[in-house]
Amino acid sequence: MANAVRHKWKRLTIPTDGELLTVYLHPPGTVGNTRYWAFSCREASITKKSLKCNSLKDAKLTAIKLLTAPKSEDESKSEETLTWGDWDSIQVAYYRKKANEKRANRTLEECRKAMRLFVRITGAPDASSVDADMVDRFQSEGVQRKKGDGKPYSASTVWKTMAHMSSSFNRCRISAGKRCVRGVVDQSKLLMVNAFEEVNWIEPTQPRKLQFSREGLKAFLAWAYLAGCPLLSLFAKVSLWARGRIEEMSELGWDWIDDQGYVGIPDEQAKWGKGKLVKIPLLLVEELRRYRGSGPFVWERYVEQVRDYHRNTGHLASAHKMLDFSPARLKVHFQKQIQRWAKTSENVGLSHHAFRRTGLQWSREGQLRMYEAEYAKSSNLSLGVADSYYTRDPRHLRADIVFRSIAGELSADRELAEMMGLRMPAPEEGVTVESVENAIRQGNLDEAERLLVLLKSQRKESPK
Repeated sequence: MANAVRHKWKRLTIPTDGELLTVYLHPPGTVGNTRYWAFSCREASITKKSLKCNSLKDAKLTAIKLLTAPKSEDESKSEETLTWGDWDSIQVAYYRKKANEKRANRTLEECRKAMRLFVRITGAPDASSVDADMVDRFQSEGVQRKKGDGKPYSASTVWKTMAHMSSSFNRCRISAGKRCVRGVVDQSKLLMVNAFEEVNWIEPTQPRKLQFSREGLKAFLAWAYLAGCPLLSLFAKVSLWARGRIEEMSELGWDWIDDQGYVGIPDEQAKWGKGKLVKIPLLLVEELRRYRGSGPFVWERYVEQVRDYHRNTGHLASAHKMLDFSPARLKVHFQKQIQRWAKTSENVGLSHHAFRRTGLQWSREGQLRMYEAEYAKSSNLSLGVADSYYTRDPRHLRADIVFRSIAGELSADRELAEMMGLRMPAPEEGVTVESVENAIRQGNLDEAERLLVLLKSQRKESPK
């Protein structure tokens, strides 16, 4: 029996619209091409498309016909349309270049969320169809549209969506210079204008900058729910001392804490990719270790405490609903509980961020950073350059200074200071303003600080 004839691939040059296209014809029997001839053309972005032909002659004629036949109006239009899939590919390519992968992924998801909200309200079929009228309609209808919980979207949410969409459309705009991301989709699909820059934006609402007063913090820490769930109470206390964001605090690991009370937040867990060292009282460290579980996270046993609390208060169904620990579940649970307390205490809008805001206010960290910036300026440097190349970052010194500042604020209320893990000395009689001034004149600032704390405590406890 004669051997079957095996064809080799052939190269074909086809003139079309004043351009020469190089076509490669692949014979039957090759990988991914079993029965018919197929062809590839890099210029036309075609990779092994079947020609449904068994002979080389028919394959050549069919390939020429496919590449030279005039395209219909719908086909031409679809080739020039920037679809939402194309839009997403451009955003992925842009964020893939970022050094901080965690932050880039988070921002990419926020950008996608903004796109979904825009499409849900306007019904835009693709990115190319978005014009100024559609953007204006999104703003007017957005503040009237209700979310899943029945509440309308705020002006801040609409403004944030506009900001994300405007930035993303500049990445798809061919006239945006360096901001445009090229090479992901065909150049004919890129936008010529950014519709989000052609309208006046709605003004965002100014959020209430809520933080704790000393009395409010004492009331929250004395709440019966926290008394029954000590790890949630410790979560609040550590958050204030560390001035930490809820994402950082919920992922607190045992390997972050040392025996001196220093807590090192890793770069990969920090929001801007730059970790920090903070200090918490040793009493809090000792209390945390009493509830240590077998896993790497500090808070993993809070679920057991919440379940026990619900059982003890007769809410068995709530105890069964509690799922096992994860940092994400802790974030949601704590935010719900602090909002529940805020409604009963006339502090509507209070969230975990109030601990960070209060800690930053009491720590005077902004003032400390201002002094560092003044030093860098006087040295004719930027603060980043000074930190990176000319000075050693005194992380422990900074943590100690901030710790003392917060402790000084708490010491004005002895009860609150002890609730927050400070060891308060026994009250001393005879501490006066003069004794504090004498210590200052002698240059003994540590003694002056100690006497001042005692004087504040003494005056607070003395009957009016």
